[in-house]
Amino acid sequence: MPRMTTWLLALAVVTGSSPALAQDPAAAAPDRPRVELGAGVGRYFSGGTMPYDTGTIDARVGVTLSRSWSVEGLLHIMPESSADIAGYYRVQAVWRVGRQGSLQPFVAFGGAGEFSRYSWSEHRFTDSQTGEPRAIPAGSEFHIEAPWYPTASIGVEKVVASRLAIRLDLTVGFGINDYGVAAAFLPAASVSIPLGRYRVPLHRAAGAGCTQGGIIRHAQPGGSRPPRAAPRTCSRRRRARRFSRQRHGRG
Repeated sequence: MPRMTTWLLALAVVTGSSPALAQDPAAAAPDRPRVELGAGVGRYFSGGTMPYDTGTIDARVGVTLSRSWSVEGLLHIMPESSADIAGYYRVQAVWRVGRQGSLQPFVAFGGAGEFSRYSWSEHRFTDSQTGEPRAIPAGSEFHIEAPWYPTASIGVEKVVASRLAIRLDLTVGFGINDYGVAAAFLPAASVSIPLGRYRVPLHRAAGAGCTQGGIIRHAQPGGSRPPRAAPRTCSRRRRARRFSRQRHGRG
C-alpha cells in the first residue's frame, strides 16, 4: 500500500505542476498518430484473498479513434512466475482529459484476463505395488481466461520528441474467487513510439510563428487561424529578416 500511495502522489505532482493543463486558447495539441506501440516495466501486487507481489515486463499497442479517445491492448509478463510463461492481458478504452498538449493526463477503463503455460519433462518411476516400470510422458498445458476482471487506470504521458513519449500510469483491478474479493495494483512506467510522428509546437510567442516538427501556428486573438506547414525553421526566418533590413538600409 505505501508503494501505491507513492505512485499516486507522483502522478498528482506531475499533473498538477504541468503548464499543459492551463494552456491558452492558441495552444496547440499534439498531432497524434493513428497507431502507437509501447514497452515498459511495472510492479504487480495484490491483496485480499490473493496476495501476490512480482515485477512485470509490459507491451502495449494503441489505436487512436479521435482527439480524446483511443483503444489499447496490453500484455503484462511475469518473469518471476514458476510457469514457463504467465501474466495478464488487458483491453481498455483511454480518455485524454482536458486540453491536449505535450503533457497529457488520461484515464482508462477495461478488463483483464489471466494466462499461463506449464510444461513438464518425462518422468519414469517404478510402481510401488506391482514393481513394474512406468512413465509419465512429457507435455505442456496452456490456460487463458476471458478479460472479465474490471480495471481502471490513471496516468500521464509526456511527448519528449517527435517519435518518443514517456508514460506513467497506475492500474487497479478487481477479482472475485471462492474466498472473496481481491484487489490488484499495477504501477508502471513505459515509452510510447508512434507509427509516424508527434507534431508538437514548441514556440508560441505572439507573431513569431516559429515551431519545430513541421507545424507553424501564428498566435491570433482567439486562436482562429488554423495551422499550416512551416517551409523553413525559425533561424532561417530570422536570417532572412536581417538580410532584408540590411538590404533596404534599415540596419
